[in-house]
Amino acid sequence: MRSSIPTPSTASSRRWSALVDESIRIELAFEGGQIIGATVQPDSADAVERAVSAGSGGTVQLDTQDGRLTVVVPRVVYLKRYPPGSQVGFGA
Repeated sequence: MRSSIPTPSTASSRRWSALVDESIRIELAFEGGQIIGATVQPDSADAVERAVSAGSGGTVQLDTQDGRLTVVVPRVVYLKRYPPGSQVGFGA
């Protein structure tokens, strides 16, 4: 006899594997010593890294897990980009 109860998806299912989180962690340090950490998508990290490296003026908007940040590029002292999959803080 067959059950009519749908099977829950698991970590090994195709549907789950298509939703891999590719977000990465960055830190931006500003003139005056303020540091902001954010988790962003790789394309956002690339955009702010290009702007800082080029020494361009203006702003860059980053969509983070916590909301949108507008970064004033000339005020950035450094950008730290963590490798994909790295965990900040205490972890196993």
